[in-house]
Amino acid sequence: MTNIKMSVLLAEILKNKDFNKFTVMKLKDEYLNRSEKILCSSEARRYVYKHLIKLVKLGALTRIGVKSSHKMVYKKTASFNDVVFIPEQEEHKKDIAVFAEEKLKSSAIGKLEEALQKHKADMMTAIGESEEYIRLIGSVPEMGDSLTEKYYLARDKSAKLLGKIQAVETVIATYGEV
Repeated sequence: MTNIKMSVLLAEILKNKDFNKFTVMKLKDEYLNRSEKILCSSEARRYVYKHLIKLVKLGALTRIGVKSSHKMVYKKTASFNDVVFIPEQEEHKKDIAVFAEEKLKSSAIGKLEEALQKHKADMMTAIGESEEYIRLIGSVPEMGDSLTEKYYLARDKSAKLLGKIQAVETVIATYGEV
């Protein structure tokens, strides 16, 4: 008898009588479907593959097909039943879930930072517009009423953009801490 550390879920899937001829992708998909956590597909595939290689080395599984091919099929051998699966700490699941969460978080923060840069650029435009209206009011006093109204509109736009900038910065700061 040979011992191998493995997650309880992966061991359950492999022990299933109906789960005999399978590919890495089929096992990974089954693992992801039955997992209670949101897992990163590529990390789950690496985890599954690592354990398949161990089982092949132990002689519990054989490979059928071209080596290093996505169509490589794994089949249980007679010695598969001699393998004792020791429950592995669920840390790999945490790592995979954390990786997926960080990927999602970095994607969301990236979008927020793009929005922030756009708002800042718009803010600079609105400030420049306000400053120009003030300059024009001084240099073309006969258009003062019309330019003053436009100045107030540009100033209001700046205030709204400042609010948007502060909101996005708050979300980035809060989301970054979580």
